[in-house]
Amino acid sequence: GPPNLTRIDQAANYQVEVQSLSAESGNTPEYAEPDSELESSHQPPGRLPFARPTEQIAAEFARPASPVEESLLPNLLPAAAPYAVGVYLLGVLAMFLRLSCGVVAVRQLRRSAQPICDPQLLSLIRRQAHQIGLKVVPVVAYCERITIPAVVGVLRPMILLPAWITPGLELDELLVVVAHEMVHIRRFDVLVNILQRLLESVLFFHPLVWYVSRQLSFERENCCDDAVVKAGHPRLRYAKTLVRVAELCSTLRQPLSPTQLAIVAATGGNDSQLKSRVLRLIGEQCLRLTRADSLTLVLMVGLLAAALAGMWCHASAATEVAKEQLTARGNEASDAPQVNDVTAEQFFGAVVDTNGKPVPGAEIWLAVAAGDYDPAARGTVRELARTDEQGKFSFRLAPTIQDRPQTIKWTHEPQLLAKAAGYGCDWCPLAMFESDPVPSPMRDGVQQAVDKILGPGRFASRTLTLPSQASLIQGRLVDLEGKPLPKVAVCVESILHPDLKVLEEAFKTSSRDLANRALYAGHRPGLGIGRNEWQVIMPPVTTNENGEFSLAGLGRDQIAVVTFSGERVVADRIFIRGLEADLKHLPHIVFYPHGAQDVFVGTRFTHVLGPAVPITGTVTEYRSEKPVAGATVFVERLFRKERTNAMQLRLHASHIRAVTDEHGRYRLTGIPPGTGHVLNVIAPKSEPWLMAEQEFSLDPKQTESIVDVRVFRGIWLQGLVTDSSTGKPLVGHVDYLALRTNPNIPQKFGLNDAWQILRFPIDESGHYKVPGLPGPGVLLVRSFGQTVYPRSVGAEKVEGYNADYLPTTPIGLPLSNWNLIQPIDPPVGAPSHALDLALSAGEKVAGRVVGPGGAAVSGVEVLGTVEREPFFESLKDDAFAIHNYQPTVARNIFFRAAGNSLVAQLRLEGTPPSNLIVTLQPAVNVKGRLIETETGDEAAGYDLDCESSRHGSFRIDDVTTDENGRFEVKGLLAGNVYQMDSANQQRFSSKKNGFTIDLTNAKPGETIELGNVTEKKSK
Repeated sequence: GPPNLTRIDQAANYQVEVQSLSAESGNTPEYAEPDSELESSHQPPGRLPFARPTEQIAAEFARPASPVEESLLPNLLPAAAPYAVGVYLLGVLAMFLRLSCGVVAVRQLRRSAQPICDPQLLSLIRRQAHQIGLKVVPVVAYCERITIPAVVGVLRPMILLPAWITPGLELDELLVVVAHEMVHIRRFDVLVNILQRLLESVLFFHPLVWYVSRQLSFERENCCDDAVVKAGHPRLRYAKTLVRVAELCSTLRQPLSPTQLAIVAATGGNDSQLKSRVLRLIGEQCLRLTRADSLTLVLMVGLLAAALAGMWCHASAATEVAKEQLTARGNEASDAPQVNDVTAEQFFGAVVDTNGKPVPGAEIWLAVAAGDYDPAARGTVRELARTDEQGKFSFRLAPTIQDRPQTIKWTHEPQLLAKAAGYGCDWCPLAMFESDPVPSPMRDGVQQAVDKILGPGRFASRTLTLPSQASLIQGRLVDLEGKPLPKVAVCVESILHPDLKVLEEAFKTSSRDLANRALYAGHRPGLGIGRNEWQVIMPPVTTNENGEFSLAGLGRDQIAVVTFSGERVVADRIFIRGLEADLKHLPHIVFYPHGAQDVFVGTRFTHVLGPAVPITGTVTEYRSEKPVAGATVFVERLFRKERTNAMQLRLHASHIRAVTDEHGRYRLTGIPPGTGHVLNVIAPKSEPWLMAEQEFSLDPKQTESIVDVRVFRGIWLQGLVTDSSTGKPLVGHVDYLALRTNPNIPQKFGLNDAWQILRFPIDESGHYKVPGLPGPGVLLVRSFGQTVYPRSVGAEKVEGYNADYLPTTPIGLPLSNWNLIQPIDPPVGAPSHALDLALSAGEKVAGRVVGPGGAAVSGVEVLGTVEREPFFESLKDDAFAIHNYQPTVARNIFFRAAGNSLVAQLRLEGTPPSNLIVTLQPAVNVKGRLIETETGDEAAGYDLDCESSRHGSFRIDDVTTDENGRFEVKGLLAGNVYQMDSANQQRFSSKKNGFTIDLTNAKPGETIELGNVTEKKSK
């Protein structure tokens, strides 16, 4: 079937802005972020609503209040002025000495610190710095002279951690502390702190300065708390971390001295402020000035404003400049891609139109798929650059995929997309635009895939080609009575690059097979771009009062897959073509050509949406009945009970989805009335929950329906996956399925479970963790990145072994889907089960392939170099390697090249030759007409496949008979015998329409006409 463009995803979270953490507050003055809510509560004095112009204040001083004042002031002020100035200067000197001592003390702290050397911890720290947006990863060190975390230094900031912090905190708590200090660096808190202390030194006599300084320090920590929570850290766990660090600090209370605090940005503070922060985190409390605080503030300003008006004006101006600079920095940081100088790489390329002319001003976007089968998962989408007048672009980018194994190059899966006004969009793998790429087999595979889809040399060209934009798409949505449907959201699920010729043929023959082949002909390698990412690039629109909407940005040769979302209308999915075209229908499912139909429309259309019934419910755990928060609830299919005639059965309904709230509740809209709808529930990976399935029906008379779902809790299965020869961790996934004989499966308790392949990736250290069940089951290991490990290893050990399928539940699957099939039987009552797994590529035999007469050849594909691998693999050059070779077991390897016009077959047994060379020869092509055995009619629209051959398992390219039953099979080998079978469009194979192609006496390069096959007299 076609690739699922919505997602073939791994777990991943990208670009989470981790904000700051502080156990205690109050010692570290900090400005609120520019233009934040906190700024209005603590404005600089020159901006206070009760501040007055200097001229007005001077005029008031000039007016004497009484004759006494008129006589005393001229005498007292000149006499007291020298003493006042002397006291003031002494105070300023003392404050500056205090500040200087802090500088010296901080330098001593830096010298006494021991930088962290743990490679794993340093890797996590680098990742943390990138997520926060630091351009340079700061040095993180331990210091025995402090008991609270701190940041020291302005130009070269260093994070100091107390020596007790590693044994005292868990790793995730330690990383959050480090993240907090990194945010201090990103916010320039050390510099702001020094400026604030300088202001205190100059205005040390002013109570308002100390009050505002203290409030700014406290508000800064609140800002950081909010940022940490916003970054995804649960409030309760974050509050517990604050309390935990505070407890550890209190046991060794040797905080930084006031002089040191003048230079550093450090956690710390008093207990009352810590309590306020914790309560604020737990209870969503907002800090406000009390009435007494306000009155005191007004009184102090009223008494002192006259004497300090001039000074405040200067301070106000300086503050405004500082804030403008900080705002500019913040805007620059937010607008520009967050780049880490240490890990960033250079990328460049060009954008042209279909005529090869440069496209200036094109937007260049990064699109990273969310990396999870969870339909609600979101990836990363952001604009990186724009093309210049020559259509060229360049940028620097740090790794975006943080949870993928290090052996997967991070540039292979993300996509780089270009769009511009007046054009459609185009995208290709990010790896295509690397300035200094590192050669690897995976990169070679990406290059071969791109060139195969888009044409030779496209990968090396580093070029995105924008198609001409279609005319503005204008649609109208109406109900069954023809009334307009306002306020319906129109969402782009994906953009396709179809093969238009094949698609037109599909319309003529009403063939879903051909349609799938056409729609996904231009599918780019990598993860693709998911629906959530598309809806950032092409934001949803809403119908107006007349039910009308418009969309722009679709190329003439492209197709937009669009869904609709409204309160009580069906969430249909349609295909919009980028040209004016008549309404077309194609079977929704290949197997049921007369069942539900998919709708294809042109740029102007009216679409009818039927009624829908909203559903609500609660997701709970089966045994404890506790609500499950954060679970994704989505529609897996509609009208399952119509499976017998499939007149209504619909798949691809996962766009109807929701996420449960903290009470486990959800609400879905867009589901039509009917029977046999199926919900799937994917609970968070924090617990070993199995996927749940719930069937339900809706009555059209209902205004709303309640569908509760219970989730079954299993146990964690975990361990290490490595290469048996090197011991290195592997890239891939581990899945689990229970055997049907397992007495602990959910079906035994009246529940239904669901399953999705490849949900649980192996992490960068080789560890896997997947939910399973006590009792008989299998662990399924699939390796990615290296096509060297044989398939189906260990399958014969499974109870009830079948040569083709696994006897598992909730579904059985082909053995060839996995490299290793490991039977397990965890005991009942065990909270978890540990088992290390290893894959072996075995012995390797190297060889070369050449053309006729020893000529060089390129574009060679090979089948059989990996045991039980069912697909041909492209070779980079003329070299090949046979993996897992055993001299006692014969291996058959097939080669083909030049569009299947050259072929070869190698049978290897015993000791391989030292110089193994395979020579290609011209292929045999076979033509014929397939006749339906039982009816005698020409078998139109039948698919042919090769069941077996004399020289081992073989796979032919897709071959479908035409309207007259005619077919042509290319790339066959003279001297071989092929057992063929055929199946109709419903994929039904009676085993009566098979035939044999005997090429024992055929000559290389020959084309053979078989005539009518599968007739009673045919041979």
